Amino acid sequence: MSRGHQFFLDMYLVLLLLFCPLSTRNHNHNAMIAIALSTTNSIDSSNKPTAVVHEDDDNDKQHRRTMHDNVSDNNKTKRERPRIPVLRYENEWVCVNKPTSMTVYRGKNTKRSELVLTTTLKRQLSRKVFPVHRLDHRTSGALLLAFNSNMAGVLHDALRQGSKEYVALLRGGWPLENKDESIVVEKPLRVDGVMKDARTVFECIATTQGSGLSNRQIYNDHDNEICNDEGFIKSLNAGEQADAVLPACTLVRAKPETGRWHQIRRHAYRIGMPVIGDSEHGDSRANRWWRRNMGLNRLALHCFSLDIRIRASAANEKKVVDNDEITNILAPLPEEFSAVLRRSELQDLWE
Repeated sequence: MSRGHQFFLDMYLVLLLLFCPLSTRNHNHNAMIAIALSTTNSIDSSNKPTAVVHEDDDNDKQHRRTMHDNVSDNNKTKRERPRIPVLRYENEWVCVNKPTSMTVYRGKNTKRSELVLTTTLKRQLSRKVFPVHRLDHRTSGALLLAFNSNMAGVLHDALRQGSKEYVALLRGGWPLENKDESIVVEKPLRVDGVMKDARTVFECIATTQGSGLSNRQIYNDHDNEICNDEGFIKSLNAGEQADAVLPACTLVRAKPETGRWHQIRRHAYRIGMPVIGDSEHGDSRANRWWRRNMGLNRLALHCFSLDIRIRASAANEKKVVDNDEITNILAPLPEEFSAVLRRSELQDLWE
Protein backbone atom coordinates (compact mmCIF):
# COMPACT_ATOMS: atom_id res chain seq x y z
CA MET A 1 0.00 0.00 0.00
CA SER A 2 1.37 3.42 -0.94
CA ARG A 3 1.94 6.13 1.61
CA GLY A 4 -0.78 8.24 0.05
CA HIS A 5 -3.36 5.54 0.43
CA GLN A 6 -2.27 4.89 4.02
CA PHE A 7 -2.58 8.62 4.83
CA PHE A 8 -6.14 8.91 3.51
CA LEU A 9 -7.14 5.73 5.38
CA ASP A 10 -5.78 7.04 8.65
CA MET A 11 -7.57 10.39 8.18
CA TYR A 12 -10.83 8.56 7.44
CA LEU A 13 -10.59 6.60 10.71
CA VAL A 14 -9.84 9.77 12.68
CA LEU A 15 -12.92 11.48 11.21
CA LEU A 16 -15.07 8.48 12.08
CA LEU A 17 -13.88 8.56 15.68
CA LEU A 18 -14.44 12.33 15.96
CA PHE A 19 -17.80 12.78 14.30
CA CYS A 20 -19.76 9.53 14.76
CA PRO A 21 -22.42 9.55 17.57
CA LEU A 22 -21.14 8.64 21.04
CA SER A 23 -23.32 5.55 21.39
CA THR A 24 -22.29 4.31 17.98
CA ARG A 25 -18.67 5.14 18.73
CA ASN A 26 -18.73 3.14 21.98
CA HIS A 27 -20.55 0.28 20.32
CA ASN A 28 -18.19 0.04 17.35
CA HIS A 29 -14.96 1.19 19.00
CA ASN A 30 -13.41 -2.29 19.41
CA ALA A 31 -14.64 -3.35 15.99
CA MET A 32 -13.10 -0.30 14.29
CA ILE A 33 -9.78 -0.78 16.06
CA ALA A 34 -9.78 -4.43 14.98
CA ILE A 35 -10.52 -3.38 11.38
CA ALA A 36 -7.77 -0.80 11.47
CA LEU A 37 -5.19 -3.22 12.85
CA SER A 38 -6.15 -6.00 10.49
CA THR A 39 -6.21 -3.63 7.49
CA THR A 40 -2.84 -2.06 8.16
CA ASN A 41 -1.09 -5.32 9.05
CA SER A 42 -2.72 -7.89 6.81
CA ILE A 43 -1.65 -6.59 3.40
CA ASP A 44 1.80 -7.48 2.09
CA SER A 45 3.86 -6.09 -0.79
CA SER A 46 1.95 -8.23 -3.28
CA ASN A 47 -1.40 -6.76 -2.11
CA LYS A 48 -2.59 -10.25 -1.05
CA PRO A 49 -4.41 -10.52 2.29
CA THR A 50 -2.82 -12.78 4.93
CA ALA A 51 -4.66 -15.11 7.27
CA VAL A 52 -4.43 -13.08 10.49
CA VAL A 53 -8.17 -12.72 10.91
CA HIS A 54 -8.78 -16.31 9.85
CA GLU A 55 -6.16 -17.59 12.33
CA ASP A 56 -8.02 -15.86 15.12
CA ASP A 57 -11.23 -17.47 13.95
CA ASP A 58 -9.52 -20.85 13.79
CA ASN A 59 -8.11 -20.40 17.29
CA ASP A 60 -11.53 -19.46 18.59
CA LYS A 61 -13.04 -22.50 16.92
CA GLN A 62 -10.27 -24.73 18.28
CA HIS A 63 -10.75 -23.26 21.76
CA ARG A 64 -14.50 -23.91 21.57
CA ARG A 65 -13.85 -27.47 20.36
CA THR A 66 -11.39 -28.06 23.24
CA MET A 67 -13.90 -26.74 25.79
CA HIS A 68 -16.62 -28.93 24.25
CA ASP A 69 -14.32 -31.97 24.38
CA ASN A 70 -13.50 -31.28 28.03
CA VAL A 71 -17.18 -31.02 28.90
CA SER A 72 -17.83 -34.22 26.97
CA ASP A 73 -14.98 -35.98 28.83
CA ASN A 74 -16.36 -34.80 32.17
CA ASN A 75 -19.84 -36.00 31.25
CA LYS A 76 -18.35 -39.29 30.08
CA THR A 77 -16.53 -39.67 33.41
CA LYS A 78 -19.76 -39.02 35.27
CA ARG A 79 -21.61 -41.54 33.13
CA GLU A 80 -18.90 -44.15 33.67
CA ARG A 81 -18.88 -43.76 37.46
CA PRO A 82 -20.13 -47.15 38.74
CA ARG A 83 -23.28 -47.47 40.79
CA ILE A 84 -22.85 -49.40 44.03
CA PRO A 85 -25.45 -52.21 44.41
CA VAL A 86 -27.61 -51.55 47.47
CA LEU A 87 -28.57 -54.65 49.44
CA ARG A 88 -30.53 -53.04 52.28
CA TYR A 89 -31.62 -49.45 52.85
CA GLU A 90 -32.92 -48.25 56.22
CA ASN A 91 -33.53 -44.82 57.72
CA GLU A 92 -30.14 -44.56 59.38
CA TRP A 93 -27.99 -47.17 57.66
CA VAL A 94 -27.38 -48.96 54.39
CA CYS A 95 -25.70 -52.17 53.30
CA VAL A 96 -24.08 -52.36 49.87
CA ASN A 97 -22.33 -54.98 47.75
CA LYS A 98 -18.83 -53.52 47.48
CA PRO A 99 -17.08 -54.15 44.14
CA THR A 100 -13.54 -55.48 44.05
CA SER A 101 -10.61 -53.08 43.57
CA MET A 102 -12.42 -50.20 45.24
CA THR A 103 -11.10 -48.46 48.35
CA VAL A 104 -13.66 -47.97 51.12
CA TYR A 105 -12.43 -44.52 52.17
CA ARG A 106 -9.68 -42.17 51.04
CA GLY A 107 -6.37 -42.50 52.87
CA LYS A 108 -2.87 -41.06 52.66
CA ASN A 109 -1.81 -43.45 49.91
CA THR A 110 -5.03 -43.27 47.88
CA LYS A 111 -4.47 -41.94 44.36
CA ARG A 112 -6.67 -39.07 43.18
CA SER A 113 -7.77 -41.12 40.17
CA GLU A 114 -8.77 -44.05 42.37
CA LEU A 115 -12.46 -44.75 42.95
CA VAL A 116 -13.46 -44.40 46.61
CA LEU A 117 -16.63 -46.12 47.80
CA THR A 118 -17.68 -43.53 50.39
CA THR A 119 -17.36 -40.70 47.85
CA THR A 120 -19.16 -42.64 45.13
CA LEU A 121 -21.96 -43.71 47.48
CA LYS A 122 -22.38 -40.17 48.84
CA ARG A 123 -23.06 -38.93 45.30
CA GLN A 124 -25.30 -41.88 44.55
CA LEU A 125 -27.49 -41.57 47.68
CA SER A 126 -27.04 -37.82 48.27
CA ARG A 127 -26.19 -38.64 51.88
CA LYS A 128 -22.96 -38.76 53.84
CA VAL A 129 -21.97 -42.29 54.88
CA PHE A 130 -19.84 -43.68 57.72
CA PRO A 131 -18.28 -47.16 57.26
CA VAL A 132 -19.07 -49.53 60.14
CA HIS A 133 -16.38 -52.12 59.28
CA ARG A 134 -13.66 -52.64 56.69
CA LEU A 135 -13.21 -54.67 53.53
CA ASP A 136 -9.83 -54.87 51.82
CA HIS A 137 -9.32 -52.99 48.56
CA ARG A 138 -9.53 -56.19 46.46
CA THR A 139 -12.21 -57.93 48.55
CA SER A 140 -15.83 -57.62 47.46
CA GLY A 141 -19.05 -58.19 49.34
CA ALA A 142 -21.44 -56.90 52.00
CA LEU A 143 -20.38 -53.62 53.58
CA LEU A 144 -22.36 -51.86 56.28
CA LEU A 145 -22.47 -48.04 56.47
CA ALA A 146 -24.36 -45.62 58.69
CA PHE A 147 -25.76 -42.20 57.88
CA ASN A 148 -24.45 -40.62 61.10
CA SER A 149 -21.57 -41.25 63.48
CA ASN A 150 -23.78 -42.27 66.41
CA MET A 151 -25.47 -44.98 64.40
CA ALA A 152 -22.08 -46.16 63.13
CA GLY A 153 -21.06 -46.87 66.73
CA VAL A 154 -24.30 -48.73 67.45
CA LEU A 155 -23.94 -50.87 64.31
CA HIS A 156 -20.30 -51.58 65.11
CA ASP A 157 -21.32 -53.07 68.47
CA ALA A 158 -24.20 -54.96 66.85
CA LEU A 159 -21.88 -56.45 64.23
CA ARG A 160 -19.39 -57.57 66.88
CA GLN A 161 -22.20 -59.53 68.51
CA GLY A 162 -23.23 -60.89 65.11
CA SER A 163 -21.09 -62.57 62.46
CA LYS A 164 -19.54 -62.25 59.00
CA GLU A 165 -19.07 -65.06 56.50
CA TYR A 166 -16.89 -65.10 53.39
CA VAL A 167 -16.57 -67.26 50.30
CA ALA A 168 -12.99 -67.91 49.17
CA LEU A 169 -11.31 -70.03 46.52
CA LEU A 170 -8.12 -71.52 47.95
CA ARG A 171 -5.16 -73.20 46.31
CA GLY A 172 -5.00 -76.97 46.94
CA GLY A 173 -7.49 -79.70 47.75
CA TRP A 174 -9.28 -80.11 51.08
CA PRO A 175 -6.74 -81.85 53.35
CA LEU A 176 -9.22 -83.71 55.58
CA GLU A 177 -10.84 -87.00 54.60
CA ASN A 178 -14.16 -85.79 55.96
CA LYS A 179 -15.24 -82.77 53.92
CA ASP A 180 -17.79 -81.88 56.60
CA GLU A 181 -15.02 -81.37 59.15
CA SER A 182 -13.87 -77.80 59.68
CA ILE A 183 -10.36 -76.45 60.01
CA VAL A 184 -10.00 -74.04 62.93
CA VAL A 185 -6.99 -71.74 62.82
CA GLU A 186 -6.00 -70.06 66.07
CA LYS A 187 -2.82 -68.19 65.22
CA PRO A 188 -1.97 -64.78 66.73
CA LEU A 189 -1.36 -62.12 64.09
CA ARG A 190 0.85 -59.09 64.29
CA VAL A 191 -1.08 -55.82 64.04
CA ASP A 192 0.86 -52.54 64.28
CA GLY A 193 3.77 -54.37 65.84
CA VAL A 194 1.64 -56.10 68.50
CA MET A 195 0.68 -59.79 68.43
CA LYS A 196 -3.08 -60.21 68.86
CA ASP A 197 -5.24 -63.31 69.15
CA ALA A 198 -7.00 -64.34 65.94
CA ARG A 199 -9.35 -67.21 65.16
CA THR A 200 -10.80 -68.29 61.80
CA VAL A 201 -12.99 -71.27 60.91
CA PHE A 202 -12.74 -72.74 57.38
CA GLU A 203 -15.54 -75.00 56.11
CA CYS A 204 -15.37 -76.89 52.81
CA ILE A 205 -18.08 -76.11 50.27
CA ALA A 206 -16.56 -77.98 47.32
CA THR A 207 -13.11 -79.30 46.42
CA THR A 208 -11.24 -80.95 43.56
CA GLN A 209 -7.88 -82.68 43.47
CA GLY A 210 -7.32 -81.29 40.00
CA SER A 211 -6.61 -83.09 36.75
CA GLY A 212 -3.58 -84.02 34.67
CA LEU A 213 -0.68 -84.38 37.10
CA SER A 214 -1.11 -85.67 40.64
CA ASN A 215 -1.30 -83.40 43.67
CA ARG A 216 0.27 -84.58 46.94
CA GLN A 217 -0.79 -83.15 50.29
CA ILE A 218 0.54 -83.61 53.82
CA TYR A 219 -1.48 -82.51 56.82
CA ASN A 220 0.02 -82.19 60.30
CA ASP A 221 -2.51 -82.17 63.14
CA HIS A 222 0.03 -80.89 65.64
CA ASP A 223 0.94 -77.54 64.08
CA ASN A 224 -2.06 -77.27 61.75
CA GLU A 225 0.18 -76.78 58.70
CA ILE A 226 -0.50 -78.11 55.22
CA CYS A 227 2.17 -78.75 52.61
CA ASN A 228 0.80 -79.42 49.12
CA ASP A 229 1.03 -78.46 45.43
CA GLU A 230 3.95 -80.72 44.48
CA GLY A 231 1.99 -81.72 41.38
CA PHE A 232 1.03 -78.13 40.74
CA ILE A 233 4.66 -77.05 40.76
CA LYS A 234 5.40 -79.83 38.27
CA SER A 235 2.53 -78.65 36.08
CA LEU A 236 3.93 -75.13 36.06
CA ASN A 237 7.21 -76.54 34.77
CA ALA A 238 5.49 -78.70 32.17
CA GLY A 239 5.53 -75.98 29.51
CA GLU A 240 2.65 -76.32 27.07
CA GLN A 241 1.15 -79.19 29.07
CA ALA A 242 0.39 -76.80 31.92
CA ASP A 243 -2.60 -75.38 30.02
CA ALA A 244 -4.26 -78.81 30.12
CA VAL A 245 -3.73 -79.24 33.88
CA LEU A 246 -6.24 -78.04 36.48
CA PRO A 247 -4.52 -77.56 39.84
CA ALA A 248 -6.30 -78.64 43.00
CA CYS A 249 -8.51 -75.99 44.54
CA THR A 250 -11.15 -75.68 47.25
CA LEU A 251 -14.12 -73.38 47.64
CA VAL A 252 -14.55 -72.61 51.34
CA ARG A 253 -16.75 -70.70 53.73
CA ALA A 254 -14.53 -68.65 56.03
CA LYS A 255 -15.79 -67.35 59.36
CA PRO A 256 -13.48 -64.87 61.12
CA GLU A 257 -14.29 -64.77 64.82
CA THR A 258 -11.93 -61.84 65.34
CA GLY A 259 -11.33 -58.88 63.08
CA ARG A 260 -7.59 -58.61 62.45
CA TRP A 261 -5.97 -57.04 59.40
CA HIS A 262 -6.05 -59.48 56.41
CA GLN A 263 -7.03 -62.21 58.87
CA ILE A 264 -8.61 -64.71 56.46
CA ARG A 265 -5.86 -64.27 53.88
CA ARG A 266 -3.05 -64.65 56.43
CA HIS A 267 -4.63 -67.66 58.13
CA ALA A 268 -5.26 -69.33 54.76
CA TYR A 269 -1.58 -68.83 53.93
CA ARG A 270 -0.61 -70.28 57.33
CA ILE A 271 -2.32 -73.58 56.54
CA GLY A 272 -0.70 -73.79 53.10
CA MET A 273 -3.89 -72.92 51.16
CA PRO A 274 -3.56 -69.26 50.18
CA VAL A 275 -6.45 -67.38 48.61
CA ILE A 276 -6.12 -67.45 44.83
CA GLY A 277 -5.35 -64.01 43.47
CA ASP A 278 -3.71 -62.81 46.69
CA SER A 279 -0.56 -60.94 45.70
CA GLU A 280 0.51 -60.20 49.30
CA HIS A 281 -0.07 -63.48 51.12
CA GLY A 282 -0.44 -65.88 48.21
CA ASP A 283 1.37 -67.82 45.50
CA SER A 284 2.38 -65.65 42.52
CA ARG A 285 2.79 -68.70 40.26
CA ALA A 286 -0.67 -69.98 41.07
CA ASN A 287 -2.11 -66.49 40.59
CA ARG A 288 -0.56 -66.24 37.13
CA TRP A 289 -1.97 -69.65 36.15
CA TRP A 290 -5.51 -68.71 37.21
CA ARG A 291 -5.27 -65.34 35.54
CA ARG A 292 -3.91 -66.74 32.26
CA ASN A 293 -5.99 -69.92 31.98
CA MET A 294 -9.19 -69.13 33.89
CA GLY A 295 -9.53 -65.37 33.51
CA LEU A 296 -9.50 -64.73 37.27
CA ASN A 297 -8.19 -61.16 37.53
CA ARG A 298 -9.19 -60.51 41.13
CA LEU A 299 -8.79 -61.70 44.69
CA ALA A 300 -11.06 -64.74 45.13
CA LEU A 301 -12.52 -63.53 48.42
CA HIS A 302 -16.08 -62.24 48.90
CA CYS A 303 -18.08 -61.32 52.03
CA PHE A 304 -21.44 -62.94 51.27
CA SER A 305 -23.28 -62.76 54.61
CA LEU A 306 -23.70 -60.34 57.52
CA ASP A 307 -25.67 -61.09 60.68
CA ILE A 308 -26.32 -58.01 62.82
CA ARG A 309 -28.27 -58.01 66.03
CA ILE A 310 -30.33 -54.93 65.43
CA ARG A 311 -33.98 -54.48 64.52
CA ALA A 312 -34.16 -53.05 61.01
CA SER A 313 -37.51 -51.41 61.70
CA ALA A 314 -36.29 -50.00 65.00
CA ALA A 315 -33.06 -48.49 63.71
CA ASN A 316 -34.12 -45.03 64.86
CA GLU A 317 -34.25 -46.32 68.43
CA LYS A 318 -30.61 -47.47 68.12
CA LYS A 319 -31.30 -50.65 70.07
CA VAL A 320 -29.29 -53.86 69.93
CA VAL A 321 -31.71 -56.76 70.11
CA ASP A 322 -31.73 -60.34 71.35
CA ASN A 323 -30.23 -63.35 69.58
CA ASP A 324 -33.53 -64.40 68.05
CA GLU A 325 -33.93 -61.04 66.27
CA ILE A 326 -30.92 -61.03 63.97
CA THR A 327 -31.01 -59.17 60.68
CA ASN A 328 -29.33 -61.23 57.95
CA ILE A 329 -28.04 -59.66 54.74
CA LEU A 330 -26.77 -61.70 51.78
CA ALA A 331 -24.50 -60.35 49.02
CA PRO A 332 -24.54 -62.31 45.72
CA LEU A 333 -21.22 -63.22 44.13
CA PRO A 334 -20.15 -60.68 41.50
CA GLU A 335 -20.20 -61.89 37.90
CA GLU A 336 -16.40 -61.89 37.42
CA PHE A 337 -16.09 -64.33 40.36
CA SER A 338 -19.09 -66.57 39.70
CA ALA A 339 -18.23 -66.82 35.98
CA VAL A 340 -14.94 -68.52 36.87
CA LEU A 341 -16.70 -71.00 39.16
CA ARG A 342 -19.16 -71.87 36.37
CA ARG A 343 -16.44 -72.74 33.87
CA SER A 344 -16.47 -76.29 32.50
CA GLU A 345 -12.91 -76.86 33.75
CA LEU A 346 -14.25 -76.63 37.31
CA GLN A 347 -17.02 -79.17 36.81
CA ASP A 348 -15.22 -81.57 39.14
CA LEU A 349 -15.49 -78.95 41.87
CA TRP A 350 -19.24 -79.57 42.08
CA GLU A 351 -19.34 -83.36 41.71
